Amino acid sequence: MTKRPASYGSFNLVVNETKRYTPEERMMLSHISENLKDYLRGIISGAKASPLFPIAAAWLFDSTKRSEHHVFGFVFTCRYFGIDPERMRKKIKEIDTPEKAKAILSLSKYGPYEKKGHDDGDNL
Repeated sequence: MTKRPASYGSFNLVVNETKRYTPEERMMLSHISENLKDYLRGIISGAKASPLFPIAAAWLFDSTKRSEHHVFGFVFTCRYFGIDPERMRKKIKEIDTPEKAKAILSLSKYGPYEKKGHDDGDNL
């Protein structure tokens, strides 16, 4: 079984490269990835300059039952893939400067600002 670490620095995520993810699983992985990237881009450009930042922040830090029970809720998605959602949130909150956000985004598959085509979750 080949595994590779996630592209987001200190986040303890591992994606199994040999697993055949279902379309639903790929969408869930993509949802985590896109929200995290939107959040980090908001930190870099300033929350007011980034229209997607408040949406991403609301999704990442939603602590309602909806987040736990909705298939695309943050807590549900994390638990589905074996990620501790509170630990993930703690790590996200530690990214509090544009420099830290840039460093993490520079590790992503496409780089900090480039978005090529449809993100299918492979960059997690």
